[in-house]
Amino acid sequence: MKKKTKLIICLSAVLLGILCACLILFFTSPKQRLGRQMTLGAKYLTENNYEEAVIAFTAAIEIEPRLAEAYLGRAEAFLGLAAAPGSSSEEEQAQWFTDAENDYLMVLSIDTTIEEAYLKLAGLYTDQNRLDDLIHILRDGYAATGSEDFQAQLDELDKPAGDDMVQWSDPAMEKLVREAVNIESGPVYVRDLDDIQTLEILGDQYIFIKRTPGSNTTDSDTDYDWSYRFLTRLSNENNSGWKLDAYYSPYEDAERVMVRGNIKDVESLWYFRNLKTVQIIANHISDVSILKRMDLDSANFWANEISDTSFLEQYGVFEHTSEQFVEIGDILSNPET
Repeated sequence: MKKKTKLIICLSAVLLGILCACLILFFTSPKQRLGRQMTLGAKYLTENNYEEAVIAFTAAIEIEPRLAEAYLGRAEAFLGLAAAPGSSSEEEQAQWFTDAENDYLMVLSIDTTIEEAYLKLAGLYTDQNRLDDLIHILRDGYAATGSEDFQAQLDELDKPAGDDMVQWSDPAMEKLVREAVNIESGPVYVRDLDDIQTLEILGDQYIFIKRTPGSNTTDSDTDYDWSYRFLTRLSNENNSGWKLDAYYSPYEDAERVMVRGNIKDVESLWYFRNLKTVQIIANHISDVSILKRMDLDSANFWANEISDTSFLEQYGVFEHTSEQFVEIGDILSNPET
């Protein structure tokens, strides 16, 4: 009887030990530990306890390095730390933004279809004025998810990326711009035009550019002084108006050019992302609607073939009237004064 009792006690102890071991293994299994850390991280986020949230999500990542949700949570905590008022130095703040960016990029390396990561990166790049990165992440988001939200943001942004190749719409204009930026052949990228603030083209013979202050490159001509309107009083008794003798010259004593240039299309202006002033005179341009997509301060398209000049009137710097769009030698309706 005593032997049987001892046997039962021993078996019970063994079973209890096995049960305890199973419970310990259950509650300390990677899956359980991962769940607890993720729950803790989410809890700390709701409490704005970002430091503890980073610790919890980092512990989760150590358990499961390919868990996208853990990187999303930790990135959110990093952004919280960076945004907390007065809680960090500029160096720490910059590092937390970088850490958040890296975590969102890690999410996309795990699963390219997670829209949240694209949207968060787009917001981060917008806040940091990182235009090229913003354009690329929106393009990638649209390609990977098909979400129209990304395309809508791209349409609203309406800017090319710096590493996009310029798609030239007019060979005569391309030739002049290539000369000005010293790229005779091969692709011209948008970033090659980013420091150009002023673009002035006379016919298809002369181009002058002014760059942003501090640019490492020089202007095509910093001392130019050109004219583009020469009117002669008619001596013919039968006419009391004016005659257009010449379109333009690059400077006061230069030979007056009596023919228009061959530029017809200015759609390529869209690739000049930082352009503020544009003047393209004496050519055969008929459509300047591309200007509606640009943030210009002034525009002048005198002596072209533009029938509707109403859009140009907003600039106010140069009054556009039908008088400017006559052929050489045409009689203008300006009465005697």
